[in-house]
Amino acid sequence: MSEGGWKVVGLLRLSPLLPFNLQNYFYGITDVKLVQYVPATFVGIMPGTLLYVYLGAAGKAASREGGGPLQWTFFAVGLIATVAVAVFVTKKAQEKLKQHGVSDGGDKKK
Repeated sequence: MSEGGWKVVGLLRLSPLLPFNLQNYFYGITDVKLVQYVPATFVGIMPGTLLYVYLGAAGKAASREGGGPLQWTFFAVGLIATVAVAVFVTKKAQEKLKQHGVSDGGDKKK
């Protein structure tokens, strides 16, 4: 973890492999420095946070009266794009984590 610890922090924050509470414990027992941890955590949690904010804005707009078809089209396209980016980033993060030797335990070797 000493070398490139910020990479592992960022990738684990992007991936839903481990819950954040377990990740925080893991980082506490390793030698990841605070100056590496904070920016990597910020960048790593942004895609998920943006997805939740977008869903909240779409829900608020859906609860209002009216809203023409153009507005709903933009919301649908935005939602599809947001989900696609979140899935893409998650898959890439999991691939990188496997390269670093971190797995979810779901791989059964015969």
